[in-house]
This record gives sequence, C-alpha cells and structure tokens, in this order.
Amino acid sequence: MDIEVRVFGNSYTAVSEIECKIYTGEAVYQKYKNADVSKCTLIDTLRMPKLDALSRQAFTLKNQKLSKNTVITVTVSHDELGDINQKCYWGIYSYENFAESVKNLASQKQG
Repeated sequence: MDIEVRVFGNSYTAVSEIECKIYTGEAVYQKYKNADVSKCTLIDTLRMPKLDALSRQAFTLKNQKLSKNTVITVTVSHDELGDINQKCYWGIYSYENFAESVKNLASQKQG
C-alpha cells in the first residue's frame, strides 16, 4: 500500500526545509500543545527543500505493509514555524474515516 502526504502551502511566501514525519498509530491531541506521538511508531521522515507560495507538493511512501485499519499520523514542520511547529494544521483522509477519528478525539478529552 502506498501512503501519500499532500502538503499545501497556504502562505503568500515560500517556505523551506519542510519535514514530514510519518507514523503508524494515533496521536494524542491536547489544546495548545504539539500532538503527542510518543505511542506511535515512526515509519519514515520525508524532506522537501522548498515549497513555493500557494502551492502543493506530494510525498509518497511506496509499498508499505499495513493492515486495513492502520491509523497513519503525519507531523509537518518547516524551518520558519519556530515553536508553533506542528500545531498549525491537520487533516484526515479518507474522509469516511473522519467521523470515527472525531469520536476517538472526544473520548481522549473525557479521559
């Protein structure tokens, strides 16, 4: 199975040194903190030297051996984010899995 990560540059300026860390496992999210990926397993780190303003770039990890319901967590950072690094933006694909992920996040907040 291939894993594709699409990075969207929503800024009017280019950014450099983009890094995507791809994990198996579900991150724990807490308000105003970076995602806790300590219980996740790092698969790979993919790097891109530059992302132009208002552009998109895709990373692909080919031929990964994953079970059908494996959760993939991706952190995205770049050299200009400073201490806000991974707090900015996240998305879940495929969209049919979104409702289940929201339910899991809600149960984390209650626990």
